[in-house]
Parts: sequence; C-alpha cells; structure tokens
Amino acid sequence: MRALIVSLVLSCALSGCLTSPKGATKSSWKPLKKARNIECFDFPKLIEGVKIGRVHLFQNLGPSLFIESINRRGEAALYHLAFKEVENISDENAKSLKIYKGGQFLGAGLLGENAYYATSNFMEDRNLIEVRDLFTDQVILKDSIKSQGNFEVVDWAYGRDAINALVREEKIDEALEDQPAILLSIDLGNPSEFLSISRDERKRGDLRMTTTKDGNHFIFWLDRGTSDSIDPKPKLRASKWHMKKSNDEQPIELDASDVEKWALVNETDGIAVVAVKGDTLLWSNPRIEKRFFDAMSFGFQDKLASKALDKVHIGAPMLLNVDGKIIAFFQEWLDHESTLVAYEVSDGEFKSLGNYGVFPEKEVIEKVFYHEVSNEILMIKKGEYQHLEKRSICSIKI
Repeated sequence: MRALIVSLVLSCALSGCLTSPKGATKSSWKPLKKARNIECFDFPKLIEGVKIGRVHLFQNLGPSLFIESINRRGEAALYHLAFKEVENISDENAKSLKIYKGGQFLGAGLLGENAYYATSNFMEDRNLIEVRDLFTDQVILKDSIKSQGNFEVVDWAYGRDAINALVREEKIDEALEDQPAILLSIDLGNPSEFLSISRDERKRGDLRMTTTKDGNHFIFWLDRGTSDSIDPKPKLRASKWHMKKSNDEQPIELDASDVEKWALVNETDGIAVVAVKGDTLLWSNPRIEKRFFDAMSFGFQDKLASKALDKVHIGAPMLLNVDGKIIAFFQEWLDHESTLVAYEVSDGEFKSLGNYGVFPEKEVIEKVFYHEVSNEILMIKKGEYQHLEKRSICSIKI
C-alpha cells in the first residue's frame, strides 16, 4: 500500500496544537505511551453561535462535507464544505445552502458535471422534497410525500445519477427504531418521474445502506426485534432493495447474538462487514471480526479475519477502502482517556498500523474518510471546549 498522509478530523481546542505530546497522559495504559502525536486545526465555525450537528460525507465530489447545524434562533442551517488541504480549511470554504426551518438533509448526487443536494421539510401531513443545484442553489425538482411525521435520515448513498436516502418517520406513539425503513430514490436524470418510494415492514432496527459500482442497492440491518418484543437471537440481515419491483425476496441472515457494533464498506465484488463482538464493557470474550458479503452470489462467506481484544473498551468500527486495501479505525479507551487505533484488514488478520493521539474522556470520534485531492485520510471528531461543542481537524502520518 502506498504511503498515506493520514489526517484526522478531531476535536482540539486550539488551531495547530498537538494532541497528547509524549509524557502528557494521565493513565499508565501502555497504548497511550506509544501513541503518535497529532497536529490539530480548528474546524470552521461557519457562523458564530451555530451548533454543528451531523456531518455528512459526499465521497464523489472532492470528497466534501455537508454540515447540518442549528442557528441561534433554533432553525436548521446547512453548509457545503470543500477544501484542497486540511491545513487551509476556513469559513471561506463553506457555502450556505437553502433549507427550511425544520428541514432535513437527504443526500447529494451528480449528473454529468453538475452536483445536486436534496432536502425534506414536513408540513401538516406531507414531506416536501426539494432538489437544488449545489452551485446556484436553484430548485430543479420538487415533489411531496404524504407522511405522518418528519423524516429521520438513517443513511444515504449516491449511485448511477440518483440520490438514495434511507429514512424513517418520526411518530409520537412509537420508538424511532421500531419504524420500518423507507427508501427514497431521486432519479436526477428523469425530471418527469424523479421520485420513487419503497417501503418494507421487515427492515427496522440498526440500518445501513450502500450502492455498489454496478448500481445495485443493498440494505443491511441488525434486527434485535422491537422495543416491546426483543428477539433473544438477533440477526444481521442483508437484502437487495429494488425500486421498481416488489421487495418480497427472503433476506440473507447471519447470527448476531454477540454483535455490539458494526459497519460496512464496499470491497471488490462485494461488501466488507466488520463487527465488534462479545462484551467490551465487562471484557467477556471481546473481539473484532471481518466477514465478506458476496454481491454476486448474494451471501455471507465464512469468517475471514478475527482478532481478540485486550482489556480495553472500544467504539464502533470506521472503515475505508483505499486502493483496494480495507483499513479499520477504532476509538479505544481505558482510565478516562482514549486513543485511535488503525488496522489493515486482510483475509486472514487485522494488522496493526499503530495508535494515534490521546484524547480526554468527552471526545468522540465520529467519521473517517479518504480525501483524494490531498491523498489524505480524514476523520471527524467532536469534543467540548469551555462548555461548548467543538470540532477540529488533526493530521497524522501512518
């Protein structure tokens, strides 16, 4: 694998500071002593007084970021952030986009050389769907869907000139994870019938979606039952999601009785699924495992890689495919401090790529992605500084 400069979008109080210089750790936990220093840069404030919410990655444009936030009047705000180098990121790189007071970002996509983004806004008994040109902010497509509540975006993906958003409805009388999934597909190249809707009562719980290079949509979900009927034998299920025909095919399933957290990433001819298994709080057989889902034969292969964990707490996997190499990142913590650990995942093993940075108790790593323009890997993390939620950008080398 070629040398990568790995830049991590982390939370750091001051621009240009070092996260955990040698000898500064409070704990005697050995991985902290071996962790490499990370240089950090402030995340753009965008607008003073705004609280940054969810940050979405648009891998196909830059990649760049869509940032949801709340202004001082409690209204939704949306920004697009594109940059060439993490060291030079600033408010000037952020473009304010149109979104209504209670609006939701649904996703983004490309059609030829043009880029678009989609939002929804709940009014009375309908969700208004708008698609706007990213650069001119002009509405190009508009429609509405009868609905019982605002959409909660679970996941979204871009594929074959379409924006695909996996959503649920916010209903007052039911838990959100009990809601069945709704797939909205926005065909950017078909203005007359651009919006397709598909519902499946079986798809609920912890959901993920991905669109493979051949344009097929796959939905994965960890099904533990509902809040009033918990399944003692949870399953990780996978299914193709067809927009133009019935979704009544039987999903493929895998026993997930001891799965704590999981993530997926596209791989050659399929999808890599990495899970944290066992009990990482009580340290009962904790381990990480990788399985391969074959998109052609439509099935899970046997376990391909596994690694037992020491007595350490661990966060959800964050996965990358860089030049065909799968890299898994985890936030690990012990004694109120944490570090970032990276592994190259092959068919047979999790090969350690080292530990990076030492972070205080309230700092949480959110996302990791590859920034092709600068040949860097970026990670998003939030923390607290002077009682305010902060995000910043840090850079390391693997």
